[in-house]
Parts: sequence; C-alpha cells; structure tokens
Amino acid sequence: MKRYLSFTRGSILAIVLLLFNPALTPVSADDRGEVVQGCGMHIGSYLDLASAYEISPRRSPKEFRELAGAYKDALRERNECLRQINTKFKDDLRAIKDKYDALKGDRTTSRALREIQRIAEISTATLYRDEAIRNLPPLPALPERPIKR
Repeated sequence: MKRYLSFTRGSILAIVLLLFNPALTPVSADDRGEVVQGCGMHIGSYLDLASAYEISPRRSPKEFRELAGAYKDALRERNECLRQINTKFKDDLRAIKDKYDALKGDRTTSRALREIQRIAEISTATLYRDEAIRNLPPLPALPERPIKR
C-alpha cells in the first residue's frame, strides 16, 4: 500500500527543500536597485518647476512652455525606467527558464519539486518588478495653460 504525503506536508517539505538546496537558488537580485536608481532626475526638476509655476502670481506662456518641456522630459524618463525594469524582468525570466531547462535531466530532485522552485523564482522576480515600479516617483499632471490677456 502506497502512502502519499498530504498537500500541506508536501508543500512544507518542498518549501524547506527550496530554501536549503544550494544548487537551486533564486536568480540573484544584485543589480535590481541600479535600474531604479537613475530614475527621477527629470521628474525632480519638473516638480520644482511646477511648484514655482503654481505659486507664481503672473504665469506667462513662456513659463508654461518650459514647464511643458520639463513634463515631456520627465514622462520620457519614466517610460524609459519602466522599459528598463521590464527588460530586467524578462532577462530574469529567461535565466530562470534556461536554468530549469538545464535541470530537466537531473534525477537528484523530483520534477514536482523543480516545478515548485521554478514557480517560486518566477513569483520572486515578479514581486521585485512590481516593487521597482511602485518605487518610481509619481508624475503629477501638467497644470492648466495660462489664459492669454
């Protein structure tokens, strides 16, 4: 008579093996912070110009054009940062796939355990990506254009 582990005991065993198996460690997160570190330079200058524009009693069209240019630069920078984060995420997914494709013939660990570890690494990479996106500075909307007099 075969005995099967219950789902909870099997899950706990898989997690423990995942944490303590040095051959199957998650993709390193050493340069994830570098992607977001360079972001926010133009956003900060846009925020400075926007606050100065908002408190200015006489708003000129020239000041608005400068503010609109800074807004476009900040928006371009934010989109570039998002592109870098997503590229890093895709590279991580590719590395995870390659790693587990290489382990398919390995008989030292079970197929189910490798699948659980692969899913855990994908989840970790997704969490890092989501956190990096959340850490991007917010970009407030462009103020209203001044009325010509």
